[in-house]
Amino acid sequence: MNGKTTLLIYEAPEGRSLQEALSIWGPSLHEGGRAVALIYTPGFCSFATLDAGGRLRRLSPSSERLELVPVDLEEVYEVRVFSRAGELRWLNDPWGNHRSTLLRETPAPLSTDGSVLEQFTCSDTIEQTYVIWGRAHGLTQNPASYPDCWTRFSTAQIGALEVPVCDVPQGGRAALLAREYLRVLDEHGNVGVFEERLLGLNVTEVRDEHEY
Repeated sequence: MNGKTTLLIYEAPEGRSLQEALSIWGPSLHEGGRAVALIYTPGFCSFATLDAGGRLRRLSPSSERLELVPVDLEEVYEVRVFSRAGELRWLNDPWGNHRSTLLRETPAPLSTDGSVLEQFTCSDTIEQTYVIWGRAHGLTQNPASYPDCWTRFSTAQIGALEVPVCDVPQGGRAALLAREYLRVLDEHGNVGVFEERLLGLNVTEVRDEHEY
């Protein structure tokens, strides 16, 4: 439990493309350090990173060395881009009514872009950890031209997964960090989780029987 806090939720006008959302809101995410993305397409789910130019890049799954490739935004139907500063969510709509949402605890340095702001006072927050499947093997190296480091995790159930996290020992584990926001949900004073945002990635330790 972390105590009372305020959650700001910005809703952009419908129809904003993913590239537009990244260009407008991406810089505010870099306030919290490196911005990481979870990308969903019809063909795969993977991690990516957001560079200073608003471009998403992921590690090529066919590469035995570190080779970052641009994400084809036309294939993406959902993405969550996050850092300690906030989380950007974008959802594709087949009729063009795409939805863009930004979650933060401090006001975003936005220009007048038509976004609607909702402010919620939360009674408390809870830090959560979601362990990523697999154990680290074949640690990659940082390319001189790009400041990210990646680790390849594998398990018999899902194969290999490339994750933008550093300093994972061979056979080690990593986890997604998240924060849950609690508030009163009804007239009876019942408190529950009404929102959650991702914060980043970190090295963690967990015994095999606790894998999820």
